[in-house]
Amino acid sequence: MAALWTVATVEERRDMVMHILEPGGLSYDVEQQEIAAITPRPAFLPVLRMLEGMMEYKEATGTLVTSRWR
Repeated sequence: MAALWTVATVEERRDMVMHILEPGGLSYDVEQQEIAAITPRPAFLPVLRMLEGMMEYKEATGTLVTSRWR
């Protein structure tokens, strides 16, 4: 998917994100100007958990955070 991202249009990128995340599954910190957390659909959760630097909220299973999304 990373290879597709580099050549995708804005609309195609939006569609990819919509397929990966639960509805409302993106939390953005306006002050820090970064994505604070994501809640992926269950099918994508195991793969995203394996990404380096990814942590899962203990209080909200399935919600992932990282310091890499700016």
